[in-house]
Amino acid sequence: MGTVYTLLAMKPNPNQIWIILAAFFAVGGGILGYRLSSRMAYDTFKLLNVVGICSDFLGLLVVSYILAAPAFVKSLAANWLTVCVGHIMLFVPVGILITASVCAIVGFPSAPRTAKLAASLFAYGIVPIILLEDFALIPKWQRFASPDARLKFLGGFLLIGGMLVQLVAAILDFNS
Repeated sequence: MGTVYTLLAMKPNPNQIWIILAAFFAVGGGILGYRLSSRMAYDTFKLLNVVGICSDFLGLLVVSYILAAPAFVKSLAANWLTVCVGHIMLFVPVGILITASVCAIVGFPSAPRTAKLAASLFAYGIVPIILLEDFALIPKWQRFASPDARLKFLGGFLLIGGMLVQLVAAILDFNS
Protein backbone atom coordinates (compact mmCIF):
# COMPACT_ATOMS: atom_id res chain seq x y z
CA MET A 1 0.00 0.00 0.00
CA GLY A 2 2.93 2.33 0.65
CA THR A 3 4.03 1.97 -2.98
CA VAL A 4 0.65 3.23 -4.20
CA TYR A 5 0.95 6.33 -2.01
CA THR A 6 4.48 6.90 -3.27
CA LEU A 7 3.35 6.64 -6.90
CA LEU A 8 0.43 9.01 -6.36
CA ALA A 9 2.59 11.58 -4.56
CA MET A 10 5.08 11.68 -7.42
CA LYS A 11 5.05 14.65 -9.70
CA PRO A 12 3.41 13.52 -12.95
CA ASN A 13 5.66 13.23 -15.94
CA PRO A 14 3.75 14.88 -18.79
CA ASN A 15 5.45 12.63 -21.34
CA GLN A 16 3.96 9.55 -19.69
CA ILE A 17 0.40 10.56 -18.88
CA TRP A 18 -0.60 13.33 -21.27
CA ILE A 19 -1.78 10.95 -23.99
CA ILE A 20 -4.01 8.99 -21.61
CA LEU A 21 -5.53 12.11 -20.08
CA ALA A 22 -5.89 13.79 -23.48
CA ALA A 23 -7.75 10.79 -24.88
CA PHE A 24 -9.96 10.50 -21.80
CA PHE A 25 -10.99 14.16 -21.80
CA ALA A 26 -11.31 14.33 -25.60
CA VAL A 27 -13.67 11.32 -25.54
CA GLY A 28 -15.63 12.99 -22.74
CA GLY A 29 -15.80 16.14 -24.83
CA GLY A 30 -16.88 14.06 -27.81
CA ILE A 31 -19.75 12.55 -25.84
CA LEU A 32 -20.77 16.02 -24.66
CA GLY A 33 -20.50 17.35 -28.22
CA TYR A 34 -22.73 14.57 -29.50
CA ARG A 35 -25.33 15.20 -26.80
CA LEU A 36 -25.35 18.95 -27.44
CA SER A 37 -25.41 18.56 -31.23
CA SER A 38 -28.38 16.20 -31.11
CA ARG A 39 -30.55 18.61 -29.10
CA MET A 40 -33.07 20.66 -31.04
CA ALA A 41 -32.02 23.87 -29.30
CA TYR A 42 -30.15 25.02 -26.24
CA ASP A 43 -29.08 28.34 -24.77
CA THR A 44 -25.34 28.90 -24.80
CA PHE A 45 -25.47 31.19 -21.77
CA LYS A 46 -27.05 28.45 -19.65
CA LEU A 47 -24.28 26.04 -20.59
CA LEU A 48 -21.62 28.66 -19.81
CA ASN A 49 -23.28 29.33 -16.47
CA VAL A 50 -23.02 25.63 -15.55
CA VAL A 51 -19.33 25.63 -16.57
CA GLY A 52 -18.69 28.71 -14.42
CA ILE A 53 -20.46 27.25 -11.39
CA CYS A 54 -18.48 23.98 -11.69
CA SER A 55 -15.23 25.95 -11.91
CA ASP A 56 -16.19 28.03 -8.86
CA PHE A 57 -17.10 24.91 -6.90
CA LEU A 58 -13.78 23.21 -7.70
CA GLY A 59 -11.92 26.43 -6.83
CA LEU A 60 -13.70 26.62 -3.47
CA LEU A 61 -12.80 23.00 -2.74
CA VAL A 62 -9.14 23.69 -3.52
CA VAL A 63 -8.96 26.89 -1.48
CA SER A 64 -10.99 25.78 1.54
CA TYR A 65 -10.46 22.04 1.88
CA ILE A 66 -7.31 20.93 0.13
CA LEU A 67 -5.15 23.74 1.55
CA ALA A 68 -6.12 22.58 5.05
CA ALA A 69 -5.35 18.93 4.25
CA PRO A 70 -2.17 17.01 5.15
CA ALA A 71 1.00 17.49 3.11
CA PHE A 72 0.43 14.27 1.15
CA VAL A 73 -2.98 15.43 -0.10
CA LYS A 74 -1.55 18.86 -0.95
CA SER A 75 1.25 17.30 -2.97
CA LEU A 76 -1.19 14.97 -4.71
CA ALA A 77 -3.57 17.80 -5.58
CA ALA A 78 -0.82 20.21 -6.65
CA ASN A 79 0.64 17.65 -9.04
CA TRP A 80 -2.36 15.78 -10.43
CA LEU A 81 -5.29 18.17 -10.11
CA THR A 82 -3.41 20.88 -11.99
CA VAL A 83 -2.64 18.49 -14.84
CA CYS A 84 -6.30 17.41 -15.01
CA VAL A 85 -7.61 21.00 -15.02
CA GLY A 86 -5.24 21.93 -17.84
CA HIS A 87 -6.22 18.90 -19.87
CA ILE A 88 -9.93 19.53 -19.31
CA MET A 89 -9.54 23.11 -20.53
CA LEU A 90 -7.67 22.00 -23.63
CA PHE A 91 -9.02 18.63 -24.74
CA VAL A 92 -12.73 18.78 -23.85
CA PRO A 93 -13.31 21.65 -26.34
CA VAL A 94 -11.24 19.75 -28.93
CA GLY A 95 -13.42 16.65 -28.47
CA ILE A 96 -16.58 18.74 -28.67
CA LEU A 97 -15.31 20.49 -31.81
CA ILE A 98 -14.39 17.28 -33.64
CA THR A 99 -17.67 15.56 -32.77
CA ALA A 100 -19.79 18.62 -33.56
CA SER A 101 -18.04 19.00 -36.92
CA VAL A 102 -18.84 15.39 -37.82
CA CYS A 103 -22.41 15.84 -36.57
CA ALA A 104 -22.76 18.99 -38.72
CA ILE A 105 -21.85 16.96 -41.80
CA VAL A 106 -24.46 14.35 -40.86
CA GLY A 107 -27.06 17.06 -40.27
CA PHE A 108 -27.64 17.23 -36.52
CA PRO A 109 -29.79 20.23 -35.56
CA SER A 110 -27.49 22.07 -33.13
CA ALA A 111 -24.13 20.90 -34.48
CA PRO A 112 -23.05 24.24 -36.06
CA ARG A 113 -23.84 26.09 -32.84
CA THR A 114 -21.97 23.50 -30.78
CA ALA A 115 -18.94 23.65 -33.09
CA LYS A 116 -18.86 27.44 -32.80
CA LEU A 117 -19.10 27.22 -29.01
CA ALA A 118 -16.29 24.64 -28.84
CA ALA A 119 -14.03 26.70 -31.11
CA SER A 120 -14.64 29.75 -28.91
CA LEU A 121 -13.92 27.80 -25.72
CA PHE A 122 -10.72 26.45 -27.23
CA ALA A 123 -9.54 29.86 -28.50
CA TYR A 124 -10.31 31.71 -25.27
CA GLY A 125 -8.82 28.92 -23.15
CA ILE A 126 -5.29 29.00 -24.58
CA VAL A 127 -3.97 31.99 -22.60
CA PRO A 128 -5.31 30.74 -19.23
CA ILE A 129 -3.75 27.34 -19.92
CA ILE A 130 -0.37 29.02 -20.44
CA LEU A 131 -0.77 30.86 -17.13
CA LEU A 132 -1.79 27.65 -15.39
CA GLU A 133 1.29 25.89 -16.74
CA ASP A 134 3.71 28.69 -15.81
CA PHE A 135 2.42 29.22 -12.27
CA ALA A 136 0.90 25.94 -11.04
CA LEU A 137 1.95 23.00 -13.21
CA ILE A 138 5.62 23.73 -13.88
CA PRO A 139 6.33 26.89 -11.86
CA LYS A 140 9.00 29.08 -13.42
CA TRP A 141 9.54 31.12 -10.26
CA GLN A 142 10.74 29.89 -6.87
CA ARG A 143 7.85 31.69 -5.19
CA PHE A 144 5.39 29.19 -6.71
CA ALA A 145 7.49 26.05 -6.12
CA SER A 146 5.71 24.89 -2.95
CA PRO A 147 2.47 22.90 -3.17
CA ASP A 148 0.70 25.53 -1.02
CA ALA A 149 1.53 28.36 -3.42
CA ARG A 150 0.61 26.26 -6.44
CA LEU A 151 -2.73 25.28 -4.89
CA LYS A 152 -3.51 28.88 -3.93
CA PHE A 153 -2.89 29.90 -7.53
CA LEU A 154 -4.99 26.99 -8.83
CA GLY A 155 -7.88 27.84 -6.49
CA GLY A 156 -7.78 31.52 -7.40
CA PHE A 157 -7.46 30.62 -11.07
CA LEU A 158 -10.57 28.43 -10.91
CA LEU A 159 -12.57 30.97 -8.89
CA ILE A 160 -11.71 33.96 -11.08
CA GLY A 161 -12.14 31.92 -14.26
CA GLY A 162 -15.52 30.66 -13.11
CA MET A 163 -16.70 34.17 -12.27
CA LEU A 164 -15.54 35.47 -15.66
CA VAL A 165 -17.37 32.66 -17.47
CA GLN A 166 -20.52 33.45 -15.49
CA LEU A 167 -20.13 37.14 -16.36
CA VAL A 168 -19.94 36.25 -20.06
CA ALA A 169 -23.02 34.05 -19.61
CA ALA A 170 -24.90 36.95 -18.00
CA ILE A 171 -23.95 39.29 -20.85
CA LEU A 172 -25.10 36.70 -23.40
CA ASP A 173 -28.36 36.32 -21.47
CA PHE A 174 -28.99 40.07 -21.60
CA ASN A 175 -28.38 40.10 -25.35
CA SER A 176 -30.76 37.22 -26.05
